[in-house]
Amino acid sequence: MRELVLILPGLFLNADAVSALGTWRFATPRLLQGGWRCAFARSIGRDDVALASPASVVAASEELPIDAWLATPLHLIAGMTTLHLPAEGILRLSAEEARELASRFASTFGADGLILHPLDDGSLLLSGLSGCAAETVDPALLSEQVASQGLASAQPVGEGAATLRALMTEIEMWLHDLPLNREREQAGLPSIRSLWLWGGGAPHHAEPQPAAAVAPVEEASDFIVHTRDPWARACCGLVGIDCKPLDLSPEFFASIAAELQRGELSKLTLITTDRAVSVRPGDRWRWWRPRRDALSALTEAA
Repeated sequence: MRELVLILPGLFLNADAVSALGTWRFATPRLLQGGWRCAFARSIGRDDVALASPASVVAASEELPIDAWLATPLHLIAGMTTLHLPAEGILRLSAEEARELASRFASTFGADGLILHPLDDGSLLLSGLSGCAAETVDPALLSEQVASQGLASAQPVGEGAATLRALMTEIEMWLHDLPLNREREQAGLPSIRSLWLWGGGAPHHAEPQPAAAVAPVEEASDFIVHTRDPWARACCGLVGIDCKPLDLSPEFFASIAAELQRGELSKLTLITTDRAVSVRPGDRWRWWRPRRDALSALTEAA
């Protein structure tokens, strides 16, 4: 029997996918101590990566400076008095776009020792911002925090926050006239208005060790992860387990629903932020549980 776990920290699930999965009698949401990253780290036997800063985990897997920062492209919309993050404001660049962005970044910021590193999946890491320590917010959680408190409440705080905020502002000004943005707009794609710097600085407690330095996950050959998240992909690389792209299409969720219906999938778990909800084929007979779609179940969990 197979179990499937889908980690969706930012509730990135479109209406067609939700409809394709249908409604189920999900169990009561349960709290994940330490959040989804700690839960994932424990599942692959790597508690050390849960103690390290997220950017240092990605940097270690790419053999880049350990004090790097994750740089997530955002599309922000200007309101009357503040900026807004739309539902699909967290952008996923192609590998080619990431390389072009990094190249043009080098022309402007390279003299300051700042380097934007493009990764194969289109993610970006920033290095060269030494001696900066600040508490930052995972962009996957921005939609929740912005909705309740506004974007200003999600800005970096702490000793190095002023330096980080100043650089982010300078980058926003640079992005305004970026040729890549004109190309995206002509193609009908949202422009890049900000690079959200987060999860970086020196590792908080521990540096992630490469796969050769730790015992491998038991039965790693049977352990497959489907993800779009650069941190989760990096964890898989450090451990040496298979990692595949996550398909969030309606067809993918329709196949999950069919497998649950036939009993071929013994359990489906959806994880968001710090909570998880699960459903089993036999739960259809638990009539006292209300039937909910995946988004309703995740929203309650969040």
